[in-house]
Amino acid sequence: LPISDGWADVVISNGVVNLCLDKSAVFQEMYRVLKPSGRLQ
Repeated sequence: LPISDGWADVVISNGVVNLCLDKSAVFQEMYRVLKPSGRLQ
């Protein structure tokens, strides 16, 4: 994602991860852009 580390308060994934081949990379990227107190939904 073209977003800085720790930028997002919330990352919402609605029916996307199950369609991705490299789920590990998807979760790594989601957590990378989350703020330390951010939430994954």
